[in-house]
Amino acid sequence: MKCLKCLDLSYCEKVEKLLEELGCLESLKELYIVGAGISDLPRSIFQLKGLRIIGSRDQLESCGFTSFTELHPGTKIDLYAVEL
Repeated sequence: MKCLKCLDLSYCEKVEKLLEELGCLESLKELYIVGAGISDLPRSIFQLKGLRIIGSRDQLESCGFTSFTELHPGTKIDLYAVEL
């Protein structure tokens, strides 16, 4: 899994936690959590510079982010991204 570039957990409602080891995946560039049960991210994930995390505004705020980019401005799609 060290070569994993994209992890899509979209709408995996039962996924509520991510393992601390996720921060070891140096190749990871995109993490989709929209619709998943995730409201907190492991500290290790913040070591992954260049990682783009995509989720709803509420999710990203609950994970502690205050600055994010709206992906579909002008639409009703609640999809935002942060880049580490």
